[in-house]
Amino acid sequence: MSDGLSPSNTPALRFLFRYRDLVADTLPEHRAVLRERGWCWWGWWKRPNEPGRTEVWETLARETAAGQRVRIGLFHSGTGTVHPAVVERVVVPRADDLGSFVSLSPPEAERDGVPAYYRSSRHSRGWLRLVALAEEPIEFFGRFSLASAPPLPHHPSSQLERLVGKRILDADELRTMDTTIWEVRPAQPADSSERFLTASQRQDGALSAEPVACPGPWLLHLTDPHYATGQFRREHQWRLEAEDGATRPTMVDAISNALDHYQRSVGAVLVTGDLTYVAAQDEFEAARAGLFKLTNGLLGLGMEHLVVVPGNHDIAWTRSDSYEYAAPVEVAPAEATANYRSFFQALYGYPASPHLSMARRFVFPGGNLVDVAAVNSSSLEQGRSFLAGMGRVQEAAYREATSALAWSSPGSALRMLALHHHLALTEDLESPDEYASGFGIAIDAPRIQRMAAHDGVHLAVHGHKHRAFVWRTEAYHLPEYNNERWKLGSINIVGGGSSGSISSDGRRNFFNLIRVAGPVVELEMYRSQQQGSFERFMTWRAPLVSGAVGDRLEIAPWQVIS
Repeated sequence: MSDGLSPSNTPALRFLFRYRDLVADTLPEHRAVLRERGWCWWGWWKRPNEPGRTEVWETLARETAAGQRVRIGLFHSGTGTVHPAVVERVVVPRADDLGSFVSLSPPEAERDGVPAYYRSSRHSRGWLRLVALAEEPIEFFGRFSLASAPPLPHHPSSQLERLVGKRILDADELRTMDTTIWEVRPAQPADSSERFLTASQRQDGALSAEPVACPGPWLLHLTDPHYATGQFRREHQWRLEAEDGATRPTMVDAISNALDHYQRSVGAVLVTGDLTYVAAQDEFEAARAGLFKLTNGLLGLGMEHLVVVPGNHDIAWTRSDSYEYAAPVEVAPAEATANYRSFFQALYGYPASPHLSMARRFVFPGGNLVDVAAVNSSSLEQGRSFLAGMGRVQEAAYREATSALAWSSPGSALRMLALHHHLALTEDLESPDEYASGFGIAIDAPRIQRMAAHDGVHLAVHGHKHRAFVWRTEAYHLPEYNNERWKLGSINIVGGGSSGSISSDGRRNFFNLIRVAGPVVELEMYRSQQQGSFERFMTWRAPLVSGAVGDRLEIAPWQVIS
């Protein structure tokens, strides 16, 4: 192979760039363009908390401008392999007036040098023009050392200085570092072989009360995207990430376009179930690609900013090839949730909780705290005797999430309960045909409302019925029990409709934006029809007021703003 990239001839790499296959097969896609044109563009996906690494990019720009070709390595964080490549030109990252690094593209005349699967996206903060990309990986670990210390957050300089001249022993050392670029050099005999595994500041579990700093003030609520493949492909009405057709937007592209149009900066994402149509592995792969692109690419967020819970379509209670409400139960619960658990592990890098719950404490700009307890409401087996499609929240699942956030004690955060099924009916008149599925409501909705109100929950968000929805409920103790205080509290409710399903009135899709602005909760609702642009169609607000119980904040009724 030219440029000295043969595996038997280990090249002297200068820098190592991290990547992962989540949207497409990255290396083959780039090689195809390179074979056709003699070069290709490689986009850099910066981590949310990672600096712009201007010292690396300026070095690359200076040396390539002088006619040098710089050898780098491409580190696949999933497989742990390193493929060498050669850079002949770069597009250097650029920060805006507020210091945030903006999305960039290669020169317009060379846009077709980007693989089609992300040619029209806004993921990348910098670009490498490659003129060679090895077919086979090289023996990297143990043979290369760090030439400089990567800028790892929350690590003292004295600790980072010890990394200079240290051999890189294995892929795990790199995986645990919250960075995507390393300056490297061939190892020397005197280099240290000390093992270094850093504790990342990113969340490493589904249930955590560790504060997550959010770069934008809005929480994006999506639900029921129903990613679908194969014979059910039409159930998801947007283009999938793996499909060609740059003129047709994907769901996350359309959402991102709306956020840009309305100048809304998102700091966290919440998805309340029914990611798939029949819980197939291919559907979960499509969902994973879309969510990763949305968070890490379009919004510049990390996986710690994403909360996901399953819906009834994500739990495969039967082996049927179609989604049938009346199908008998044929598989045990462990097998029923296996595909969802595999999806969760692949998306986050750690396992789902025992009850598929999640807990996060988000810190939005201005110090506004939002606790999200996301619980699985799809624990009720589907079948002839089970009111298929109906929801139930196991109390253990609720406690699993709320205990992680210490909701039994007073707190200053807005408390948000997220689940897939409804806590209240959504229709003026339910169809009798819906009786067998329980009208989509959780069968234990009153109990969940009482527990949530007791724990000071302000807002409940859900999906399931593909209808945008706002409501308010007050929870009381049952009258046959003696209580000093009968009223437990009030909860405002938001239904998210569906962000991707074709099965909705008028083929409409929706998403919501929620934020805490001082003593007020704001809700913006967005709507798209038949793959058109998402447009804001309603705005609501609900003040946070002093409650009757101690100094606990309560949420006031919704008020329509526009």
